[in-house]
Amino acid sequence: MDMKKFILTITLMFAYLILFSVPGYSMHIAEGILSIEWVIVWFLVALPFVIWSIIVVVNKAKSDSNYLSVVALMGAVVLLMTSLAIPSPVAGSVSHPAATGISSIIVGPIVSVLLGTITLVIQALFMAHGGITSLGANITSMAIVGSFAGFIFFKLSRLIKLPYFVAGFFAGFFADIFTYLTTALQLALEIHGSESIISVWMKIFALFMPIQLPVSVIEGIIAGFVIKVFIDRLPNYIDPVVEVVKK
Repeated sequence: MDMKKFILTITLMFAYLILFSVPGYSMHIAEGILSIEWVIVWFLVALPFVIWSIIVVVNKAKSDSNYLSVVALMGAVVLLMTSLAIPSPVAGSVSHPAATGISSIIVGPIVSVLLGTITLVIQALFMAHGGITSLGANITSMAIVGSFAGFIFFKLSRLIKLPYFVAGFFAGFFADIFTYLTTALQLALEIHGSESIISVWMKIFALFMPIQLPVSVIEGIIAGFVIKVFIDRLPNYIDPVVEVVKK
């Protein structure tokens, strides 16, 4: 990979995302939504996964000089796709692809956690999406749950011999759905008051679905194509955990 071209591509992507980000609506759980108790809880949930992901990337980079280029490429994909914001007026928020379904298959679910975390930090600091206090909650929903949901559904699909495209579709689709299911739960835990948590959870999740469901289908199709291309043409760069389902 030509590093100069790669750096130029990333720079242009950042410029595009900063100049053309969607105004008026905010992605992810915004600053100030969560009480201090839940801020702490979600940071404690997210922190072990983030540390684990850093250790994995550092160790793999030592044995493969090209590894970081692939990780950086997937990081760019996650950042770009999650920044394609579609206003969801019913929920008063924004729908967007999660992209962790793709990255969890290409570089593995735990490395995908790191890519999701970096994306969320960039979006919180430079794009007014999410926030620092809500970072733990957003990492948990998109980076952790999204990555592992996508990988699990991909693996289950391959265990029953579904084609790679179909398995990739399920990875992208369910990474998206479970990200928003988790976000809805996080919000329900915060605001349910005297009402049932499950009732509030399902109401919030339902508000996201009119826009998020078609977004998830489109992301599933994109994930199916991307994952199949990687498996067919660049199998050496697929994370070893995926090799189990290729046999």
